Amino acid sequence: MAEESELVEGSWSDDQKSDISYNWVVKMSDIQLIEQGINILEFADKISKRNPDMEFRLIRRITETQFHNEELKDYEPKLNKLNRYNNILPYKRTEVKLEEESDDECPYINASFINSVHKGNGERKFIATQGPLPETFNQFWKMVWSENVQCIMMLCNLRENDKVQCDQYWPSGVGVTQQYGKLSVNFEDEEIHFNSLYKRKMTLTKHNETRVIYQYQWSEWKDHGIPDENSINIIDELIDIMLSEYQQNRKSIVHCSAGVGRTGTLISLVNLVLNLRHHLPTIKNAVMQGITNFHENEQLKKCTISIFGIVRRLREQRWGMVHHSEQYGYLYKYMKIIIERELQKIGANQLTSESQEGKSGCTLSVNTTKKQDGENKVQQD
Repeated sequence: MAEESELVEGSWSDDQKSDISYNWVVKMSDIQLIEQGINILEFADKISKRNPDMEFRLIRRITETQFHNEELKDYEPKLNKLNRYNNILPYKRTEVKLEEESDDECPYINASFINSVHKGNGERKFIATQGPLPETFNQFWKMVWSENVQCIMMLCNLRENDKVQCDQYWPSGVGVTQQYGKLSVNFEDEEIHFNSLYKRKMTLTKHNETRVIYQYQWSEWKDHGIPDENSINIIDELIDIMLSEYQQNRKSIVHCSAGVGRTGTLISLVNLVLNLRHHLPTIKNAVMQGITNFHENEQLKKCTISIFGIVRRLREQRWGMVHHSEQYGYLYKYMKIIIERELQKIGANQLTSESQEGKSGCTLSVNTTKKQDGENKVQQD
């Protein structure tokens, strides 16, 4: 499984020319220090000393440069109508390229391959894309088919504040079948969980082959915003679903409206949880050995998480991922809760530094106990 491989450190790509912002990291010791991240066992204490707003400003400064603009998809007038927002384009180096099957078919889609935190077999595990337009419905479903995707995460409503966020790219109701190019989509079933998470089952057919697709639409994550503090169980659920796909070596498609803000935040969270799970066996082993001072253990000192590094690398694969400072700060808030929960499960309390609960500026007033399996949980087939 992907979890068994090493974690990516430094550049997101073996070709360091593809990681433009890494040039600033290697040249500036202050940025190196931030990118090193925080030890998992000190996370709750150390985040009070971090400045997420400053970090996000720094990330923007080194990932939104003219050098980055030159790597974006070249402007073509005929492709303009296929972009929901003209200022959000894929990088040429990570662009999802569809096979051109006929002369009158455009193979372009505003979508980007995204790597996980694992080296080698963690490449191209996610696809970040914009909310489909009527002009791109066929391309969207063609991408689902060609990349053998079975999970679609939709993090927006069709309309918000009288503005179209995404057009309905699936059939109009249960039992309805719609043709999209050479693909036939049948809307099989719909369930609602947590009052706002829609799970839709669809079958996708081409020639004589049929595949089952699940679309999960969460309607309460507003544009430019973050999940409210009572939604942590839904975020847990979305991450668990994507991790299940990941462990089965299947890609997940994630989209909101532009495919950068909410989309980038969720993919960052999945990568951060993968990062955490990579180190948990080492921490658990230390607990079993009775180690109490992790500063004296070389393996434990390597158990770090870098939110800055994960978001920086993500932004090298699709422009503007994690689009707002508030979304970047949410990554710290969520991971504080998850790390505390996971360390408690394995009895690692004695390895952590003295608690400074209440002093941190990165807290959420939510219940840190995850719902028991089966309680409002979305069943995965």
